[in-house]
Amino acid sequence: MKRTLLNLLAIVTVTFVCVGCGGSDSDSGELSGNPLTGIWASETHYYGGTDYFYLKSDGSCTWTYRGTISFDDMSGNWYYDEQTRILTLSLKSLRTGYVTTRVYTILSLTSTSFVMMDEDGYSYTYNKKNEYPGDNDGNNTNNTNNNGGSVNGYNNGHAYVDLGLSVKWATMNIGAGSPEDYGSIFAWGETTTKSTYNWKTYKYCKGSIDTMTKYCTSSSYGTVDNKTVLDLSDDAARANWGGTWRMPTYDECKELVDKCTTTWTSLNGVKGRKVTGPNGNSIFFPAAGCLDDSSLYGAGSCGYYGSSSLDTSDPAYGWYLYFRLKVFSMSSDGRSGGHSVRAVCP
Repeated sequence: MKRTLLNLLAIVTVTFVCVGCGGSDSDSGELSGNPLTGIWASETHYYGGTDYFYLKSDGSCTWTYRGTISFDDMSGNWYYDEQTRILTLSLKSLRTGYVTTRVYTILSLTSTSFVMMDEDGYSYTYNKKNEYPGDNDGNNTNNTNNNGGSVNGYNNGHAYVDLGLSVKWATMNIGAGSPEDYGSIFAWGETTTKSTYNWKTYKYCKGSIDTMTKYCTSSSYGTVDNKTVLDLSDDAARANWGGTWRMPTYDECKELVDKCTTTWTSLNGVKGRKVTGPNGNSIFFPAAGCLDDSSLYGAGSCGYYGSSSLDTSDPAYGWYLYFRLKVFSMSSDGRSGGHSVRAVCP
């Protein structure tokens, strides 16, 4: 059976152990004579793309993934015992801080490739490369993302892309595991999901559209407080991702409409919009549809992405980024319905 190094590293969290140099040590502690020293890349990745690791001559190492799904880089140490043919990797995530130690048996090794087997009997093939993605130290913070743009950094463990606009945009929806995943669905001003989305279940009314208890600009709809932008305590992005993540405002969503180019496309079989910023970087919005009562409408044909801004002309509505095949615009829609959320950060 074959899996790649990432498939295990991403799911195993154990105590971080610093390991020293191994193999053919010199007086300076260098591993220049070690046959595993160098840059290695996997065969076809489990998710598509390639994962790399850089076994450096001083006993340190870095690991990264480049391909259809964005994962963070790792750094740490490595040790190879040529007599037992055991390779030990001790790595720490540069964005989440979790740590992992893995032990492999080298089954075959040449100057251009090697095959290793993990403790569960899965094998991995890696080929020698001349370049590590990023700079020569493997410290690349401008990683390739799913659309050929770039992941420019992380905020509280979640990746963002700089599109050349006033804020940075997350690479995926709140609750998603990849850029094409629909993720979680929220009513406007609510921070948790639920099974039914209507006025009877809406948090900020007393069971009907004309009994609003918060974010109301007209007495015809309930108690007036003239609040027109969500408090952070009611912001699904901040509540679920923390850090400085939040839902975009109307103006920040409008920047996507006015300053970006968009293409109706698909990612791994999921239809949606690729949005490319003025600087050439891009993100993908899946067409996740919306929820009304307990029914999902428009999945695969349209997308509604919530902003933090109330439609002040009709406080029963919030502002949303809306798109379908030939439309990419701002639209107001009912607060009680379920919609996707794509977070932004400074």
